[in-house]
Amino acid sequence: MKTLTVTVSENGQQIAQFEIASESNVADIWKAIEPLRTDKAVPVPIKVGRKYSRLAQAFSQLTDTDTQLSFTQIEDWLGERLPSSAREHRAWWANDPSHAQARAWMTPGWRSQDVDLASETLRFRRHQE
Repeated sequence: MKTLTVTVSENGQQIAQFEIASESNVADIWKAIEPLRTDKAVPVPIKVGRKYSRLAQAFSQLTDTDTQLSFTQIEDWLGERLPSSAREHRAWWANDPSHAQARAWMTPGWRSQDVDLASETLRFRRHQE
């Protein structure tokens, strides 16, 4: 069996990745994903896990295009305290869809930026397609 891994990136950020396993040869697999290679591709939603579903719901209800939030506000949305790594490592806030928390803001169309660990604030901007 052959496996083709497809990674979708935008502005240098990985936004999706999937694998296609097939008994077919590579040319047949490539033909099967032809719709993904055109401007007619339909994005597949990224699943948000239960732990961060409340956060995703809160982001989906925002109407602004830019918002600054405190870690405390995000904890209020979550209904629980952020893990210590969120306060210690800027990477926790990266726009990386392989991280469950990032899918919570990326799926409804937001991207994190301007993380300030000292003041426990960061900005989110609605992503323009």
